[in-house]
Amino acid sequence: MKPMTATTMDRVWEILGWVFVLNGEIFQTATTLSGAMTLAICVVLLAGLSLAVGQGIILFINRVKPARFIFTLLISAILYFFEFLFLVLSTWFICLLPRSVHVPLPALIVVLGLSYAPLLFSFLGALPYLGFPLLRVLSIWHLLAMVVGFGAIANIGAGFAFGYVAFGWFVKEVLGNTIGQPISQLGKTITDRVAGVDLADSRADLAERIQTRFSGASSPMVSASQIALPEVRELIEASDLSHPQAAQAVAQVVTAQPMPSTSGAVIQDTDAIDPVVQLTYKASGIPKPIKLLFSLLIFVALFVILFILLRPIRNGVFGWYQTLPRFTRLIFDLSWIGVIAIIFAGLLAPFETLGWWAGWFGDEVDTTQTPVRANSSQPDTTDLPSRYVIYLDGVGQSGEAYTPDVEDFLTALEPALPQDIELVQGLMMYSVLNRPLNENRPLAFLWRLADKMRWKNPMALLGLMVNVRNALIVMVSADKRYGPIYNRGIAQVLYNGLVERGYLPGSSIPITLVGYSGGAQMSVASAPYLKQALGAPIDVISLGGVMSANNNFLRLEHLYQWIGDKDVVQRLGPILFPGRWKFLLLSYWNRALRKGKISILSAGPVGHQVPGGYMDPNAFLPDGRSHLQQTIELILQVLTGNLLETEQRFPVKLSNYALYKQAAFN
Repeated sequence: MKPMTATTMDRVWEILGWVFVLNGEIFQTATTLSGAMTLAICVVLLAGLSLAVGQGIILFINRVKPARFIFTLLISAILYFFEFLFLVLSTWFICLLPRSVHVPLPALIVVLGLSYAPLLFSFLGALPYLGFPLLRVLSIWHLLAMVVGFGAIANIGAGFAFGYVAFGWFVKEVLGNTIGQPISQLGKTITDRVAGVDLADSRADLAERIQTRFSGASSPMVSASQIALPEVRELIEASDLSHPQAAQAVAQVVTAQPMPSTSGAVIQDTDAIDPVVQLTYKASGIPKPIKLLFSLLIFVALFVILFILLRPIRNGVFGWYQTLPRFTRLIFDLSWIGVIAIIFAGLLAPFETLGWWAGWFGDEVDTTQTPVRANSSQPDTTDLPSRYVIYLDGVGQSGEAYTPDVEDFLTALEPALPQDIELVQGLMMYSVLNRPLNENRPLAFLWRLADKMRWKNPMALLGLMVNVRNALIVMVSADKRYGPIYNRGIAQVLYNGLVERGYLPGSSIPITLVGYSGGAQMSVASAPYLKQALGAPIDVISLGGVMSANNNFLRLEHLYQWIGDKDVVQRLGPILFPGRWKFLLLSYWNRALRKGKISILSAGPVGHQVPGGYMDPNAFLPDGRSHLQQTIELILQVLTGNLLETEQRFPVKLSNYALYKQAAFN
């Protein structure tokens, strides 16, 4: 094989850019370049490696160790290259048939190899929620590149080129599932040896492996400390954004109003008890500062690699920006860096969850199960609260210290609750390790700086990074691949928080999760696992929540969706999550609506966040109540079972069948 010449090397980005825009002439030109075959082979190998990274969750679920993880990715890329060779040979075999177009084998390798260029971005398949659709788009892009390239070198139309490519793929599949089975089995054996485990790769096997570990006695969990930084507390108190006096005034007004007390009756115990396993730390031989510095250097290296990988997209699709004025180009370059930063953050978003699952954090599981009372003996609930309420914060949370508006909300809520209701707060909902962003992380210094800036100015650009990061975690929770693992971990965080505050597993004391914004998604997603662990009825109150339809709402006792007319954030839910579209009748969301498990309540002319949001003590409704007071009263009405007396529900449109039953002739 001839070495790649300097001319070809200089034109790599140009060639790939034209391939991305499906230019047929570049395929014809590439077959005449020396070193083009080397380029094509490199493209296929890198595409195979990128696809393996995009589907890396398979290795995480199988709990492959870090060192073996890297070598398994490399083996996957090599096996992917052999699969490419099978495709080339099967297509070339078709070209040898009578009355078929004749394409030389070297030219076919170059053209089909370069057509794998769109798959260089298969690593984007690891993005939460958007990754799976992106893989489908890249596959179609790859198919179009093969059709255009084959049609260009064979000088035939797109329809005939598609026929050749499709028939070649069909022959490859037939050969792979017949005479190629021994080769496929050999490849799997090699991969299993390198990975160190018997890899499950089918969807059914992966789901079974996850479920098996959930029901086992080795579910990893880190009980992280939640100690707020003193400087953060001082910044909150010193900021002009917090209004504790107004919040306390709201609490006094609500407390002074007559409110029926909650019932102390305990629902009968169920058999759905899932013992929880505690985790103890294993000391690492590497000092923590060195480990964090090493992790930070890896992050920087990965960001640079991502910047280089996306360069052909910028040159090929956005090449016209070079003709723009200098200042406009600068704005474009900064925006492009921002897009790469968001993609990079999206790729890292599921890592903590997957690493927790795979046991990458140097922890050893103590298989001593949490004692659970036998179902035959009813636990003593005389001195226990009648209900536990857990607050799950929105995407602005970085640790135990909440933003000033949430501090005002909790300041008003806690004293307004009946004495027999326990409020649980301070849990980090955007980390399965219950670990704040500003502690023991490679970018902890950045999150601390972001906190300081957003306490002074909520719209500070650096401060908004916390919201973006946590919004990506919400997408992890909504992802069908990552969700079952992440939501189980969040349920473990909630379980630990309840037990630490005196909750007695097996007592079936009701639990209400109050989720604000993204916290509503965390609430409804983790509730089924928490219910399985505790056997307790669970309600969810959503304050402007953005929720996916993938959550099993049927496992909830009830969901109360509190939305304001001016809240544009919660409107993203029905747009971003197709399962909430009305015509998808079998989604969990629509089935729960039909069963009456979801109540959508209007908050009136209220926005999403302060000023003018649900928790604003200084914004007032036409009846004189503040937005915060109305929100507190709603929560109390739900907790006391007095919500049915309100008149805040949206009007219900009767179905045709209901109208038929009300007709005079029935």
